[in-house]
Amino acid sequence: MAIASLRLALARRNRQFTAVLEQVNLLDASINDDSNDPIAMDSELRAVALLNLGIVETWTGRLADAERHLSEGAALAQTIGRPYLEVACRAHQGFPSKLVSVAKAYERGREAVALADRCGLADRPILAPALAAAGGMAIWMGEFDEGESWLRRAWEVAEEHVDPAAAVLLHVATGMLHAGRGQHRSALEEYAAAAHVQSLLTGVHALAPRIAGWLATAQARLGMPDEARATLAGFSAESGQMGPIDNARAVISLIEGDPATALDALRELRETSGRVAASSQRLRVQLPSRSLAHSQNKSGICLL
Repeated sequence: MAIASLRLALARRNRQFTAVLEQVNLLDASINDDSNDPIAMDSELRAVALLNLGIVETWTGRLADAERHLSEGAALAQTIGRPYLEVACRAHQGFPSKLVSVAKAYERGREAVALADRCGLADRPILAPALAAAGGMAIWMGEFDEGESWLRRAWEVAEEHVDPAAAVLLHVATGMLHAGRGQHRSALEEYAAAAHVQSLLTGVHALAPRIAGWLATAQARLGMPDEARATLAGFSAESGQMGPIDNARAVISLIEGDPATALDALRELRETSGRVAASSQRLRVQLPSRSLAHSQNKSGICLL
């Protein structure tokens, strides 16, 4: 167990997501195997294992598993009086999912930061995901100034010690802030930085579809449709993860004055993503004409 946990932590820090995933199932089985009790996996080691397991699951999009392991790890860390481990677990629970709303994710991020403040851990790099998540959720809710404040603090604690996967989140959230303010050049730079860090990982980050889609959207808005198409052509995603990609295709078509093709892309999004109106993958798209808005209303597609 100790060796498996150490390997997982090292692989995570060294951007080796593929190796990490190979360790996850082994570690998860070991944690849940009651036969390990006699060899006394002590509580602190178990909390560390749950932390590493949950972090990897978070960054690879296995949010239901991450929720379970991080909650167990945080509760155990609190019981044994290990505030750093508790903060580390809570810092990775500020993300929306099918079971966690944006508002709830925002609340969780703030609670993790408050816990770190009380424990004297407010300047630790492990807090960066919570700060970035709080900032990102504030931006989703249109609170740009508040989001900027959270992100400024996130960058301050991150420095060069932050996990590469968390650095991806920081760049994406900062790009969201610039995009929301119409600062497309700055947004492009942040999404490109996120794509670069993502490329250093040996596996796929959970935010990879958004990075590709939003980078292409920024390129299109800056008059680079060919570059935007190249960005999308170089990305492939599983069904159900194509929302940002289809959104980007729609933006490219709108900017080029082709609303019919834009609607086709959004219909594909609706078919693959289900309830588009409830999806956190939605981007704000400028409707260029009343006719497109009318067509959008008849089709039931929601563009935000």
